Formats: sequence, C-alpha cells, structure tokens
Amino acid sequence: MCGNTECNAGGSDFRRISSASVDGLRKAAQSDRPALFSKANINASIVSYRHGSALEFLSTDPSDKRSVLIVQKLGMYGALDIVIEDFQINYPRVLLVLKVTFDPFGGGSFKFSARITIECNDITKPAGCSVDLDLAGTADTIKPMVDWDCIKRCAPQCISCGSDWQCWLGCAGGCILQCL
Repeated sequence: MCGNTECNAGGSDFRRISSASVDGLRKAAQSDRPALFSKANINASIVSYRHGSALEFLSTDPSDKRSVLIVQKLGMYGALDIVIEDFQINYPRVLLVLKVTFDPFGGGSFKFSARITIECNDITKPAGCSVDLDLAGTADTIKPMVDWDCIKRCAPQCISCGSDWQCWLGCAGGCILQCL
C-alpha cells in the first residue's frame, strides 16, 4: 500500500544492505578500531547513503561528542571521525564547529582533515546560515576528491537538530558520506 503517492516513483530510499557488506565493515572495524566494540557509551548502527553503507559508532557521553563511521572508499576501508569541538546555542543563534578526519586503514593515500564551522544568526532561517571549511589538514592532491560544495549545501539542513548534539553528528556524517 502506497498511500497518496506512487510506489517507487523516482526511486526509493529503501536499500537492502548485503550481509557481506555488513560483515566487511564489521571485520574492518574490529581489526583496526577494536576499542569501539568495548566502550559502554557507544551505540553502533548500520547507515546507508547514496554510494554505499557505513558502520556508525555514536557516543552517548556528553563529554565525548563523537561519531566514528567505518566506510569503504576507493576500495579501502577507513574511519571517518567527527568530533564536535564547539556547540553554542544562544537562541536564535547557533554555532557548531566540527573536526572531521578520514583515515584509511593500512595507510592508504586518501586521507583528509577539515574543520567545518556552521553559524546561523537565526535558527529559523537555515538559508541564512554560513558554512566555513578549513582544509589546512588536507593535501592538495586529495581536495578535488571530496565535493566540498556538496558539504556546504548539505550542512544547513542539519539545523533542524536544534540542541541535540547526537542528531548533529548523525546529520553531519550523512552529509559528509554523500559528498565523498
């Protein structure tokens, strides 16, 4: 039953993730980041995005505002680590600073580090938000491999998260993954 819309019109967000893909992500995470599996303050889940899937580890500890996504990029597994460095809400103003790093397992060349600053003077007007990217930690050869404009377009959509820092981490991770 489809309700008032056509079934599968224009595609669907539903994706079946193969058990081999999930197992590959789990094995890569266990071999390179085993501590993620033993922390009590970590929730793990599978997320799906335009180009694939990821194993997400999201902290539940307010003193450790972090998300680690294990993904496959260019045939290699790696960890996308997102940390909230600053999060201020003085309604209607919002400031969020994220430190984002991608580190391939086994020392691959596709690695980057960036600082993303999202600033909104009025949380009710996402179109007025500014997004600043500091790419000082990313090699010039890697910069063209990430759609940084895509991240700038996507980030203000996360404003609906309000004061929920876990929502911001999940939304930011989704934006970055779809732009890789």
